[in-house]
Amino acid sequence: MFISRNSGTVGLDELLDTATLLHHSADRSALASAALAISDTINYLLDHGCRIELPLLDLYIKASGSAEDECTPFTPQNRNTDHCFTLHALVHKQERLLDPSNVKWERKETFFHNDISPKISGTEYWANGTLVVKGRNLDFSMKSDTDGIFAVTWEDEKTIHPRRILSCRNTEIAADFSNLEPGCHSLVIRRRGQTAESSFNVPAHGVRPVRLNKK
Repeated sequence: MFISRNSGTVGLDELLDTATLLHHSADRSALASAALAISDTINYLLDHGCRIELPLLDLYIKASGSAEDECTPFTPQNRNTDHCFTLHALVHKQERLLDPSNVKWERKETFFHNDISPKISGTEYWANGTLVVKGRNLDFSMKSDTDGIFAVTWEDEKTIHPRRILSCRNTEIAADFSNLEPGCHSLVIRRRGQTAESSFNVPAHGVRPVRLNKK
């Protein structure tokens, strides 16, 4: 996946400086006075129930809360009720169609590389042959020829794949390993070329399942 970060946060001072640079004929002090006047005017109109339509978004106040019946008074000043006013903003997405060629961006080094590797926190083998694996970054592509989950026998180091994958999520995998003989086995999960290993025990018939946590 691609993850983006903003290049910084711009406050009013930086906004005025940038506006002055982009519009050489603009006077910074005049822009500051205009910004303050517009802000005060918006607050005044919002308090009077108006919806403010700006170039990029609309600002408006909404009232909300529950009432027992139609005679219940609206009391936002009473903290014992859920009556309140909230400020909302509706962005005009249709007015800001982004042209990728206009957006300035640069590629950084991958900062979450170590976080994509699978981590096993615990395993549990059920009496019906289901192996449940807990952890994070466990999900993998079912279409991959290299990624997946499999067991390795301790005695002859034979690789055994599950009969089928029951569920494959980021924090949990459930697989049908009813084709395993009783005893201790190694568990291997491969995801995007990275591997996590643990161990689990297949109990003999009639013995309660055993849970092994990774040390």
